[in-house]
Amino acid sequence: MRADGPVVIALDGSPHSEHTLEWGLHEASLRGADVLLARAWTDPRDLVEWSWYPLVDAELAAEATSYLSDMQAVAADHYPDLTVTTTSIRGGEVSALRGLSESAQLLVVGARGRAGRLRVGPIAAHLAAHSRSDVAVVRGDETAAPAAGSPIVVGVDGSRASLAAAEAAARASSMRSAPLLVVHARP
Repeated sequence: MRADGPVVIALDGSPHSEHTLEWGLHEASLRGADVLLARAWTDPRDLVEWSWYPLVDAELAAEATSYLSDMQAVAADHYPDLTVTTTSIRGGEVSALRGLSESAQLLVVGARGRAGRLRVGPIAAHLAAHSRSDVAVVRGDETAAPAAGSPIVVGVDGSRASLAAAEAAARASSMRSAPLLVVHARP
């Protein structure tokens, strides 16, 4: 994690991506950070070695680039003061986004992506556990700007990971002038 790195917003083209974008842009605005919009894509031939798949590399790359350009335009309309760049990465979402987290101050991902039936999808869960930066997992029912006076809540268990979470929550609380609620549950 780098304190001066960008806020990386992962987008997959699902309906939830627009909400993830709005949340991430609002957070970047609060932090005064640059934004990197990221989309990872996988060629079907990378998954299955059947010869009947057409050669679609260029089409998939063009679609990802076009989608990111559209989202960059949305970002410019809503947050004209932010510097927003894009990157399209061929490869699995987890490895691509984990790599981007190395230089990010925050990685923003949707909770479910295309796996709409789950509360937290496998990609979001893996990134929350293994990224090299703070991770915000955005649910579809969250607003970009919570109600005034809403607390920042963090759970702690005494581990080094929970200490890092508490430090991130304290920064978020200070940035927003919001109360900080630290929760510890015993079995």
